[in-house]
Amino acid sequence: MNQMKRKKKQRPIHSKLFIAFMSFAVLLIVALWVFHSVLLEFFYKQIKTQNLKSTASAIAATVESSSSVDMELVKSTANDLAIKNEVSITVIATSDELFYRVFSVLSEQGNMLDSMTPYAMLEIYNEALDNGGETLQHYQRGSYSVVSKHDPSARPKRMDDSEFNQWANNEHDEYFPKHSFKPGAPSFFKLGITQELLLAKVVTSADGNEYLLFFDSVITPMHSTVKTLKSQLIFQSILILAIAAIIAQILSDKISKPITDINQSAKKLAAGNYETSFSGDGYLEVSQLSDTLNFTAKELKEADNVKRELIANISHDMRTPLTMIIGYAEVMRDLPDENTPENVQVIIDEATRLTNLVNDMLDLSNLQSGTASLDVSEFNITALTKEIVDRMRKLNEKDGFVFEFEPAKEVFVNADAIKISQVIYNFLINSVNYSDGSRKVLVCQKTVSGKVRFEFTDFGKGIPKEKLPSIWDRYYKIDNTHKRAQSGSGIGLSIVKSVLELHKANYGVISDVNSGSTFWFELPVSKTVK
Repeated sequence: MNQMKRKKKQRPIHSKLFIAFMSFAVLLIVALWVFHSVLLEFFYKQIKTQNLKSTASAIAATVESSSSVDMELVKSTANDLAIKNEVSITVIATSDELFYRVFSVLSEQGNMLDSMTPYAMLEIYNEALDNGGETLQHYQRGSYSVVSKHDPSARPKRMDDSEFNQWANNEHDEYFPKHSFKPGAPSFFKLGITQELLLAKVVTSADGNEYLLFFDSVITPMHSTVKTLKSQLIFQSILILAIAAIIAQILSDKISKPITDINQSAKKLAAGNYETSFSGDGYLEVSQLSDTLNFTAKELKEADNVKRELIANISHDMRTPLTMIIGYAEVMRDLPDENTPENVQVIIDEATRLTNLVNDMLDLSNLQSGTASLDVSEFNITALTKEIVDRMRKLNEKDGFVFEFEPAKEVFVNADAIKISQVIYNFLINSVNYSDGSRKVLVCQKTVSGKVRFEFTDFGKGIPKEKLPSIWDRYYKIDNTHKRAQSGSGIGLSIVKSVLELHKANYGVISDVNSGSTFWFELPVSKTVK
């Protein structure tokens, strides 16, 4: 049930890629909306403030750099910066009792500097002095301040439109507006529509004259700008989504197609079609996956062939002794005269051969599954080899086989004596089975670099070099016809390989066509006796 639920939740890679690309496009659009609708005003104010401050610093530096201020140079610099940065500039000369305007440069946007009263200038001047010579203020046009005629230094009273109109209708002559007010003024003078930044700096020239510098920048009404941008963003969002959908479809198709093709081929491989080929052009990882699957398909094909051959060969080797056992038993049952020791011995021999085959298959299965363990002890491997050679000589002397083994000294090793005896026995059986007409088996013992090396040489037809790596496989056939071994189970070399690898011993074969074969293995020497 859980597996079915997981399958239902899974989506094709094409759909996932398409959704991923579209999600990325939507995130970009959301980011655009956030920056244009939410953060635009913040960044705009920051830029205008920075431009205002940089302009003020440039004009202040020009005023402070000369002992007798050249107002034409200051005015020229102010004109350039006012146009460049959209800033209005007013230079006021100050004295103990007098403010007088030296010059004003107004930007095209217009601002409050052209209507500022002396009392307002005095208020800002005092605030700048209190702040170390500079003050930055934010105004909303349509907001008013009034000061007392009797006490110009008193703190101004600020009013909005309704408060100012009420104050004006009551004719409070003791106050006058800090900013001029004209009835019927345009709507952009209403509260909160137009905003301004006013920066005032008090600077002293090199000759000791003091100047009050005003810098005013109008912050353009943002609601109309934002409204325009939103209209553009709607169109841009639709266009971006349409283009993103087309690109996402193309890219998802291109990326997913090689994987989809590999998946289809893998299904054929799983169904047993080992001729399936995998192609993955365009991407390194997909190409590597294709190569891996092609190699896997080749190995599976070979494994399937080996499995079929193994079943056929084992069936052949098991059917022959079973047939002989049944045949001789029936003869002995039906013909009393055939109940002879010779016939009984045939049944015993074939049953023994069948038992050895089953036991060898079980041993090989245990070795290859990793369940077999080693019973390591120190033993005389030379004496063990001599004993096995003598036994093989007695078993095969009636067939004319000659075994030669003449060690120069006796060698001891630390290993599993029973499993090493299997190795020696199977090597000798293999030499007997493939000695052909020579019927001679040579066993040689050598000691080199702290290791004892045993070589088992037959003088048969040999093995082609290209087939040498495969002879350790179960029932591998050097030729195309399987023939029943004269002795042994037919899987001896596979047992040898597993046992020696369990001992981490070196082993191999040296062979050439028509020159016989020499199988060998090596084990570390524990001690030597002469």
